[in-house]
Amino acid sequence: MSPFNYSEDYIAKYGTYNANDISTTESVEITCTTNLEDRKFQGSIGKIFRVKCPSCKGAKTIVFGSFIYHPLSSICSSALHAGNIGEEAGYVLVEIVEGKKIYNGSVGAHDKVSSTFSGSKISFRTKKATPPTKISCMDTPAKSPFNVATVGTKFVVVCPKKCTDFKSDIFGTEVFTDQSAICLAGIHSGVMSDLGGELEFMIEAGQSFYKGTKSFGIISKARDAYVRSYKFLGSKTAIFYKYKEDYKNIITKKYKIRQPADTKNNVWEYTKLTYLDKDTNSDANTQTIHHKGNVKGKGSGEFGTFITLKDAEWNNGIIQSNLYFKECDIFALLFRFQDRRNFYSVEFEPLKLIDNVRLVSRVNGNSKIVSNKTFKLNLLTWYRTSIVMINDKIQVFIQTDNIRENKPVFELSIEDISRGTIGFGANGLDDIYINGIVIDQYSPHLSPKGENKNKRSWTGYLKHVEPKTVKHFCKSIFRDNESEIESCRKPANYCKMKCDDYIPTIENILNFNCFKDCSNKIIKSDSEIKVRTVTWKPNIGDRVDYKADGLQNYCAGTIISGQTKATDKSVEIFTITYITPEGETKTSSEEFPSDLIKKCGEELPKRKDCV
Repeated sequence: MSPFNYSEDYIAKYGTYNANDISTTESVEITCTTNLEDRKFQGSIGKIFRVKCPSCKGAKTIVFGSFIYHPLSSICSSALHAGNIGEEAGYVLVEIVEGKKIYNGSVGAHDKVSSTFSGSKISFRTKKATPPTKISCMDTPAKSPFNVATVGTKFVVVCPKKCTDFKSDIFGTEVFTDQSAICLAGIHSGVMSDLGGELEFMIEAGQSFYKGTKSFGIISKARDAYVRSYKFLGSKTAIFYKYKEDYKNIITKKYKIRQPADTKNNVWEYTKLTYLDKDTNSDANTQTIHHKGNVKGKGSGEFGTFITLKDAEWNNGIIQSNLYFKECDIFALLFRFQDRRNFYSVEFEPLKLIDNVRLVSRVNGNSKIVSNKTFKLNLLTWYRTSIVMINDKIQVFIQTDNIRENKPVFELSIEDISRGTIGFGANGLDDIYINGIVIDQYSPHLSPKGENKNKRSWTGYLKHVEPKTVKHFCKSIFRDNESEIESCRKPANYCKMKCDDYIPTIENILNFNCFKDCSNKIIKSDSEIKVRTVTWKPNIGDRVDYKADGLQNYCAGTIISGQTKATDKSVEIFTITYITPEGETKTSSEEFPSDLIKKCGEELPKRKDCV
């Protein structure tokens, strides 16, 4: 081993680099053993990541190389070796660089020892990163240092815990005015829980309208146009996630197995299952995830063993899987899993006859049964489960074997946890098989085969878009606030409110089509009104509302004669007798069509002489 002492040229070449604006990108949270082979670090040479390292003091890790490290090296321990962080937790920049033929070991900073290792096609190097800005629960982008930022500028901030204890207005949904509290907007968007943490956001231009909604216990207000906005970015803001299990490689490549260190004879594996297909009444084979072992949890609400999907965190969508029980103890589907103290689960207990399916919320280590139902659970039978998540609204469906009808089991709102990954847990259950694992965006209007069955239509919902209906709708929402009512009556604002109310904005294509159809319908309705106005033509002797030249208001009038204009056959010239406000009877001529001649009672609704 060589001492950790290199020339300035070497350090200039391998020890520093320009990270550009990487300090305004959210951090990847890793463990002391995480290395470059982790799926979080996919990218080509030159890609830079910002990571948050925990304290790795006393951790057993491996480091190969000096300044330039082998991809199998612990990232955090390599940063410690390079002197980029101390033994406490810290932020580090990680850059993927070209490989080397050999990685020489050395004694580095903090007496951290690295080893010599053979070549690799890629390497990485580290650099100390600037910690993100800490803010309070009430801070907004209208405050320093965010208030001078231009559109497109990104920031990473750290929010404290328990921001829901504070009261502050936020305006908008997905995109917020810059007067909205950042941390509360993050909770509303499902980007962060009340436990606090990092948020990445970007300054946006102003919007014409900001929709108000309730989400995860936070109510945002609606408001009219505003000059400056912001929205959340980064992997932690992922609304959807796509995944389909292929049962390849070894299970630990994709899932993290969690169980007591002293557990024996407990196995999670990919394996083939032979079962009786009840459609054909013959044996069938399928690839599955299999759990074998009867380890039990030590505390209330704990599982003896469970696995969770790695490198996945999202908010909304549908999770589908098939379950096949060979034993009767407890099994659970975990979703929005953040850690072993915070997740939701759908628990199955075939041994029980009553309340044997439960929806459970586990927050800060405390488990609570949100709802339970009685469901007929048999051994050696497939059950198709679907969990639908739309912000704080949760739906759970169960389909039994070859019965092709989903049975809704749970449908309710839970505001505790906004995002996370999935997993599967067992508590004393010795034999369970899982397959058909799919995670996707939820499209309720489509059948499983993508057919337009039961497709929702907004035709009826948008049946009436005439001005009186629009005004009534806006007045019902904004009451006596005339400026808000006037803003609401604008076609773009009215259609956005109506369609956002009927179709969640996460279903962006449907929502957009609803908005487009609504706008087109209003334009068509306006055109029809104009056509109807033009096609009405008074006859000789008809009473009309007439606004004579020089008068401010309409008067009661009668058509006494008419003739076609010689130079334009589409224009009539009518002679009208009318009564002035002073009671005088006068006569005048007027071309028609004209806004000065209206149907009797249209401008003077109190007239009693209209026929």
